[in-house]
Amino acid sequence: MSYRCLYKWQKLSNVPVQHMSCENTSTTTTADAKLPVCFVIIPGNPGCIQFYEKFSTSLAEMTGIPVRGVSHTGHAKIPKNNPQDLQHPYLEDCGLEMQIKHKLEYLRQIVFNQSHRIILIGHSIGCYIILQILERLDEKELERVSKSVLLFPTIERMSTTPNGKRLTPLLSKARWALSFFAYTVSYLPENFLDHLLPFFVKTSDGSVKDAVKDNLCDVDVANSCTFMGLEEMHKVKHRDDDAIEKNLDKLIFYYGAKDDWCPQEYYYSVMEKFGSMNNSQIYLCERGMDHAFVLSQSEQAAQVVAGWSGGNKFS
Repeated sequence: MSYRCLYKWQKLSNVPVQHMSCENTSTTTTADAKLPVCFVIIPGNPGCIQFYEKFSTSLAEMTGIPVRGVSHTGHAKIPKNNPQDLQHPYLEDCGLEMQIKHKLEYLRQIVFNQSHRIILIGHSIGCYIILQILERLDEKELERVSKSVLLFPTIERMSTTPNGKRLTPLLSKARWALSFFAYTVSYLPENFLDHLLPFFVKTSDGSVKDAVKDNLCDVDVANSCTFMGLEEMHKVKHRDDDAIEKNLDKLIFYYGAKDDWCPQEYYYSVMEKFGSMNNSQIYLCERGMDHAFVLSQSEQAAQVVAGWSGGNKFS
């Protein structure tokens, strides 16, 4: 089977949001036919869903389950001269709380109308957003969430992690420098940018390279990403153990063995608190995968998730 990712723009709370559907190109379905189940990706930061294209197609091909996903508000560049006259959102619409609200609207307005059941997949800060989503869904909506996969979860003490200690001062005092860098790069000729990119982004994945060039090199997108990042450092402090315990049967945790955003001690802390409880599924990566797996390890990450599908962990 061959799967392809299609990208669309839609207003949620009057704010433009980009979302993705990964479909089997060899089959046709009627517009009102609901899927029995689909994966739904909530990305990390930067949160352009195009970064997850290879992961999505690989996962769909391995499992036969279609994939949906959504960019964080402000993390994807709106095409110029678009027929809807969409404009880049204001910064207040790109903060962490608004990202959660927009994901809830995305599920309610789009995904739940397309699929009877869903399997949420969060990456990095997307895992924190999923825990918040599970707390805000009503009972009937929650029944339609079969599982929530939390890949390399940044759900606690972000500012005190090794990466948090390095980035928090920069995001607090010199966020403008990152936006200025994006502004400068956006004026470079494309062929020059192609040669420059490998020094900053270590990937051979063409869809990731395109995502960087098309989105992160835009000053508005860079500003939105860093604004959300600063809020993450300030707001993601204490792990929400109540939310985890309440939804434990729906959660699969997957921590990195060497991850400067969620160190191993965070894995052991979660294991100590929840590991002995019935239905807990908490794993430490044994594949040497990086936190930013989308750069070069999308297929490996898809294999992990697909393995759980084949082992009936999603039932």
